[in-house]
Amino acid sequence: MAWSGGQRLQDGKYTIERELGLGGFGITYGARDDNKHDFVVKTLNDTVQKRPDFAKFQQDFLNEALRLAKCSHPHIVRIDEVIQEGPLWCIVMEYIAGVNLATQIENMGSLPEAEALQYIQQIGEALTVVHKNGLLHRDIKPQNIMLRSGNNNAVLIDFGIARQFTPDLTQRHTEHLTPGFAPIEQYFNQRKRGAYTDVYALAATLYALLTGITPPCALDRDDEIQNFRNDPLVPPNQVNMRISDKVNQAVLTGMEIEPENRPQSIQDWLALLPLNNDTPSILSKMVGTWLGNFGARNKPAILIITQQSGDLFDGTLIVQDSKVDWNYRINIKGYHNSETNKIAIQEHRVLSEPWWCNWRRGENEGTLSLDEKKMSGNGKDSRDSYSWSFLKVDYTDLTNLLERGKWKEADQETGTLMLKISCSEQRRLNSKDIENFPCQDLCTIDQLWVNYSKGRFGFSVQRRIWENVNCDWKKCGERVGWCVNNDWKNYHELTFTLNASEGAFPTFWGGGGGEKFSFWLSGMLARFLLSCQSLWTVTLVAIASQNRNTVFI
Repeated sequence: MAWSGGQRLQDGKYTIERELGLGGFGITYGARDDNKHDFVVKTLNDTVQKRPDFAKFQQDFLNEALRLAKCSHPHIVRIDEVIQEGPLWCIVMEYIAGVNLATQIENMGSLPEAEALQYIQQIGEALTVVHKNGLLHRDIKPQNIMLRSGNNNAVLIDFGIARQFTPDLTQRHTEHLTPGFAPIEQYFNQRKRGAYTDVYALAATLYALLTGITPPCALDRDDEIQNFRNDPLVPPNQVNMRISDKVNQAVLTGMEIEPENRPQSIQDWLALLPLNNDTPSILSKMVGTWLGNFGARNKPAILIITQQSGDLFDGTLIVQDSKVDWNYRINIKGYHNSETNKIAIQEHRVLSEPWWCNWRRGENEGTLSLDEKKMSGNGKDSRDSYSWSFLKVDYTDLTNLLERGKWKEADQETGTLMLKISCSEQRRLNSKDIENFPCQDLCTIDQLWVNYSKGRFGFSVQRRIWENVNCDWKKCGERVGWCVNNDWKNYHELTFTLNASEGAFPTFWGGGGGEKFSFWLSGMLARFLLSCQSLWTVTLVAIASQNRNTVFI
């Protein structure tokens, strides 16, 4: 019977607080010891306990727990002890505060190449230790990789189906697998397994991190190749054009269907990637656009953080002052303590202010929330003290709508987000809004559309069409389906499906309506995207300095 909250283990040493997850073989609980420290306790679930061969499962579970306890590595969840509670053996592990990579890509759509490579390198090093101890993980996927809150280091968790292996020996294994990440040999009980089994899953995980898409099932891929000589696996750089050729090829090599065609060890596969072992971990959690209030009169403000190197970051603070009808622009430099989550922001240099009203620069201290979505604190300038707070722009809703193919709702959410980011009080963007729109957000929105439409929709697609017709907006309108027989369509006349004309969306529309489109705004945005992508490429290269082979489009 599953334990309930309040259940005490080991004569009160641990107290069960809640159930965390139920898997095919195991059940996981959150627990706290008598010193108020948090832990995770894992044991076999009720279904396995009722099996006639439970004793064998129990012995395997114990043996693998003892072997796993020897796999000590910063990027492997720490095993604190193995205990017996009544008839059940249990593993007591560290509790990792943070989010898993599946949640991370759900929020972001896809990760920058350098950030994804950092996590893959960490997990690859962890798997090398696992394999040296004679174990295979067999369930590597974004859901089983946690990011520690505070330092964003990746940690491999959930060894529930880990098994001992002997290289080149055919063994019978009970299978529990995740389609899209499990290689072909895991679908057949008596096929050989080896380090190359985890190579496939790690390469598939990198595919998901870079594209935001789960790759097709290995069994389906094999059927398509055998019957039609066509592999349904779309190369990752056809989904995300910013993926470098070297990384693209490494992913495809690691995901070869036949085990003998893959690198035979994690080290061999990692050698195919452009990794820089001398580069410190990249903590890009501060990079992004933050909306909130700032200054002595609690004015609306946008904080655009464009670069982060270690704990240092910099960007631009834009404070809107309706009283003087002006946006103050201040260059900021900041520091984030990754251990305490404390933040310091220095207003380094005033970039823009009205001649009749000078901005008073101040010093600001605060805290980043554990979920890394909010920062707040207090500041002081030469005359006043004040409080400030910012929320990070969240692309979760847009990502979910695009993933589900809700193109109209995604288009309207795009308009809502762009109005929110530009702090526009109008129901649609104007030329001033576009000129002041943060490059990184324009590129993020574009990449989400490109990724989920498989290259059919997005600002960059529209920019390419606009260039191909020599910047003729009538011809461009005809190509994207906005203009038919010299008649510009209204919003409600558009057809929101994946079969719509290439480049049909987004519409630059602040939430829909019945008016004719303002296509001159589209032209301005396309021109702005050209300069934006150039600027944002420089920013991304600065963030992703460990990977000089990345190609940004």
